[in-house]
Order: sequence, then structure tokens, then C-alpha cells
Amino acid sequence: MGTDIYSDKGVIASVEDLVKVINGKNKKDVVGICQSMYQKILNLKDNGSWFAEAAEHFSPLATLSPTMKINDIRALLVSLVVVNGEPAKYNTDIEVAFADYIKELWDDIINHCSPTLPELKYVQAFGSSRYNGWEVPLGEACFIFDSEECYIKTLSEQGQQLKKLIGHCDETEWTEISY
Repeated sequence: MGTDIYSDKGVIASVEDLVKVINGKNKKDVVGICQSMYQKILNLKDNGSWFAEAAEHFSPLATLSPTMKINDIRALLVSLVVVNGEPAKYNTDIEVAFADYIKELWDDIINHCSPTLPELKYVQAFGSSRYNGWEVPLGEACFIFDSEECYIKTLSEQGQQLKKLIGHCDETEWTEISY
């Protein structure tokens, strides 16, 4: 057994950045996407505690309505992105609750509302500057986009769209450690 250390890179956005993709033209579709995701989670029909936690976590999606104000829809989607754990000097036990489902939900929203954005690689939280690097935000949910799709020596069309949406297209690198 040993410790594996590797590096990765991407363009990091927050959920507050991403909700900007939701507007009056697409809010009805976003509500439908969210309700479909909630129904998918309910259809898992797993009686374990994980299922109950996931169903409870995503239950606010059932309250969405196309008649809601855009800011209320955005706020609800932001509230679903929860980080478990606290950053610390050597903390690797930090995570975004139900990160796979959060990613899947945002993949669907992004692909519908702004299909020219680069690929959303994953959603994660970083817990330690010592382990993950000094440039990553600690204790926050990070939506990590493929930076290779953002640049072709100059900013690509997809990178320009992401920069327009979140205000930057800075590539961040970090390290990961597995035990």
C-alpha cells in the first residue's frame, strides 16, 4: 500500500455562478429538468438510509413551479449544494452532498440552457491547501469544467461563454491524494 498523489486542473465555478444560466426564457424547462431529477431519485426504490437521505435532500425540487420568480428558483438550486465537513490543515474528509446527482442535475441544466459551455467534469469540495493546493477554494462546492475545452492558445467559444457566465476562465490546478 502507498499513497498516490496526482494533479488535475480545470476551471472552477460556484453554484452561484452557474445559476446565472437560468433566465425567463428557460425557467419552465429548468423546472421540468429539476422535477425529472427528483422523480428519478424517488424511482430508485431503495429502502436504505441513503435513499431516504437523497429523497429528503432533493425534496425541495418538488416545490418548484414555472410561476416562481427566477431568483427563487436560483436560490432553491443553490440551497441543494451542501458541503459536508470543514476545511483543515490535513482534512481529506470533505465532500459535496450527493455530488453525483448534483453534477447530473447541472449537466442537464447546462446542456439545455447553454450547450456551448465546456464539459462539467465533476463537483467536489477541497478540504486542505496542503493536500489540494493553495489556489483552490476550501470548504466550497466547486463545479469543475474541462479547461482543455476552454482554450486553444486563446479562449475558445466555449471558454468565452463560460467567462461570460461566471466572470473568469482561470484554470486552476490541484493535487489529489489517495490512500
